[in-house]
Amino acid sequence: MAIHPRNSYPFPEDIGISLAPGFLTSIGLRQVELKRLPSPHGECTDGKGFDHVQGENYIYGVISCQKKCFLQNLNKSCGCVDEIYNDFQNTAQCSHNNSKCLQSIQRRFHSNGLECHCPVPCHEFIYNTKISSAVWPSEMYQYHLHNEFNVTDDDSINVNLWKDIAVTRKNLVRVKVYFEELNYQLVEQIKTYSLATMLSSFGGLLGLFLGFSLITVFEVFVLGVKIVTIAVMKFLNKCTEVNVGFDHLHFGASELILRDGIDRMSLRLNGKALSIHRNIAKTRMHPKIRQWNGLLR
Repeated sequence: MAIHPRNSYPFPEDIGISLAPGFLTSIGLRQVELKRLPSPHGECTDGKGFDHVQGENYIYGVISCQKKCFLQNLNKSCGCVDEIYNDFQNTAQCSHNNSKCLQSIQRRFHSNGLECHCPVPCHEFIYNTKISSAVWPSEMYQYHLHNEFNVTDDDSINVNLWKDIAVTRKNLVRVKVYFEELNYQLVEQIKTYSLATMLSSFGGLLGLFLGFSLITVFEVFVLGVKIVTIAVMKFLNKCTEVNVGFDHLHFGASELILRDGIDRMSLRLNGKALSIHRNIAKTRMHPKIRQWNGLLR
């Protein structure tokens, strides 16, 4: 017995389930839907351009494509086919006389020597099966079957079938097919890195790198300002001597300004400003400036 999707050609000799007489075989099904990505992300096909068994009536399948490839090579090499399909109605069926040629083609087929290119379909349904079995029928159930089939003494075939439990089990088989759950599993391939994702990542990284660059430039500028400020302050602290010339100064219009809270004095003479430290012990001053310094104290 073969379990296959609708509109697909069944191949019970390849994917069938064997049912033993004298047993109740229960087959639980779970439907799986597969969606694959075509080139360049994967290698799958919608069936167009690939020859398969009964292609005009049934959908594309890997086994159908491989079967058609095998039969075409068998017909080409041996002049016959071992199975009759509508595709080979005018071809003779292989007999004992073609057994050696048939075996040679079969060996090449199973070793992938026929070079049959049959990619998987991009969209398909498969059924996962779970099989369990038990001895059937029991002796009590045989009596129920005997009454249900209305076996009479005139029906010699049925009388012999039901008169012994061993004979019944050798000639009857029971199968039960059901869905394990009323849902299905979807397996879908998706693009790991699409164009939109790539552009988004590129824009984010570009913004991050530009942000780092601008911050770095600002930090270097601030560092340069701090270095210059520190250098100027150190230079001013080392200036402990002040030499002042009064050859061209007019003291009549002079103005002395003492700034509170700091240790230096500003001397404005005719619009020209001179700064001198109040540390008289370490400063050599002109006598007139020393006199003004005493007045300021």
